[in-house]
Amino acid sequence: MIETLIKIFLVGLGILAFAILINLIANLLGIETWYSFINNSRENGLLYSIKSKWLHLIFLIFIYPLILGSSAYFFYKILN
Repeated sequence: MIETLIKIFLVGLGILAFAILINLIANLLGIETWYSFINNSRENGLLYSIKSKWLHLIFLIFIYPLILGSSAYFFYKILN
């Protein structure tokens, strides 16, 4: 039981570390993260943000989760 909880915790830490790294890289490349996309939507409206930032939205909806899911799978495989 405790071993399983430790594994879950370690996988969670791995996902968190990758998420921070992905956000840093996205910022360096000028790609919006969820935080900046939501703030932009509040300031300019959701429809405007979707129309003007659709490439960023593709990153947020498809690429970001794929990378995070891959990191979870990677850490899970390491621990098992």
